[in-house]
Amino acid sequence: PPSLWAVLLLVAGCIAYPVVSTLKLYDEMRQQGALPPGYRGFYYSNADDPRLWVPKLGGAGITINFGHPQAWMWMLLILALPACALITGLLVILKQQ
Repeated sequence: PPSLWAVLLLVAGCIAYPVVSTLKLYDEMRQQGALPPGYRGFYYSNADDPRLWVPKLGGAGITINFGHPQAWMWMLLILALPACALITGLLVILKQQ
């Protein structure tokens, strides 16, 4: 079975890569003066924008508008399932060791 460190390294890599690449894109667009309003690094927050889901700054997909009243409820729901799966997986690995 995979070691705890291998699992933690994999999770860290899956989080670090998109964060670093998005922050790099944000910085390049900010320096060029081409940053649309509401984008703040790797998140979007614009209370004047009625959309809950907005296009991501770079790449395909959508992101949550943290200026929307329902944003935090959706964020908690989205993060709850993988957090429970990660905790369960880590507990299984620790129990086997």
